[in-house]
Amino acid sequence: MHRISIQEKSEIRRILIFLYIDSMTKGIISWIDDLSVVVKKPNTIRLFKAAVYFWLLCMSIYLWPIRDLLWGVDSLNMPAIQKQGLVNNFIFKLTYVPGLAGTVWFIHFGSLILAMCNLLKWIPRVAVVITGWMLYYAAIPVYNAGFLLFMLFATYAVVMEPASSSRSKKLLTNLGYIACIVQFLLVYMIASGYKLSGSTWIEGSSIFYTLFMDHFVSAGARNMLSDQKWLLLILNYAGLFYQLTFPFLVWWRRIKYPLLLAGIIFHGTIAFGLGLYDFGSAMVFGYILFLEDRHARKVLEILKLKSRRAQ
Repeated sequence: MHRISIQEKSEIRRILIFLYIDSMTKGIISWIDDLSVVVKKPNTIRLFKAAVYFWLLCMSIYLWPIRDLLWGVDSLNMPAIQKQGLVNNFIFKLTYVPGLAGTVWFIHFGSLILAMCNLLKWIPRVAVVITGWMLYYAAIPVYNAGFLLFMLFATYAVVMEPASSSRSKKLLTNLGYIACIVQFLLVYMIASGYKLSGSTWIEGSSIFYTLFMDHFVSAGARNMLSDQKWLLLILNYAGLFYQLTFPFLVWWRRIKYPLLLAGIIFHGTIAFGLGLYDFGSAMVFGYILFLEDRHARKVLEILKLKSRRAQ
C-alpha cells in the first residue's frame, strides 16, 4: 500500500483550501448578482424607511421643549474644554455656539420631513444622518439605545431606494435592508447574552429588583406586584426566553406574526411599565422589517402612501 508522504499531504491540503475558497467566492458572487436583479421586499423597505423617519421626527418634537438643556451654551452637556481637531471643532460650534446651536435641530427636523415624504432624493437622507449624529453626541447622556438603533437604521437607509431600476442601487438597497435586520437581531442577541452572563436573570429575580428602582417604577405598581413572586418569575423567564429565541424563531413563517405580537406586548410593557417609551416604541417599529411584502403593501395603501415596486 502506498503511504502518502508529507509533501503529498501538503499538496492535497492546498488543493482542498483552493477548492473551498473557489466555492465560497462563486457563492458570494452569485449571491451579490442575485441581490442586484430585484429588490427583495420593496414595500417592506418603503414602509420601514417612513417609520424610521417618523420615529426620529417624533423624538425631535419630544425633545424640543428641553432643547436649551441639551444643546447650546447653557446646556447640561456643555463641555468644559473644547476638543481639538477639525471635526470636533465643527460639531462644537454647530451644537454649542450661540446663534448656531439651534441650526442643527432645525436642519434635522426639516430633513426628516423631506426624507419621510421621499423628496429631493438622497439629500435629506444624508442631512438626517449628519445632523442626527451631531445632536446625539452633543447630548449623549440623554439618549438610550432606541435613538442609537434608529440612527443606525437611518444611516443604512441612505442607500435604500426600493423603486430604483439600477442594478447597483438594487444591490445597495438589499444590502442596506439586510444590515438593518442584522442590527436589529444583534440587539436581542447581545442583550440576552449579557443577561446570561449575570445571575439575576438566571435565578429569576431580575424583575423583582427592577420594581425597587424609583425612577422606573411607581410606588403603586411596586406595592401591587412585589408580592406576586410567581408572576414576576414567569415574566422574568418569558422575557429571557423571548430575547434568546427571537433571532431564530422569527424566520419560521407559521409563528412569525404571533411572535411579533408577543414582542409588541413585551416592549409595550417595558414602555408603559418602566416609562421607556422611546426604546419600547423603537423595538416595535423595528418589527416592520419582518413584515411580508404583501402585508406591507396593504399598510401603505391604508396609510395612503403610494407604494411602488422596484422595476
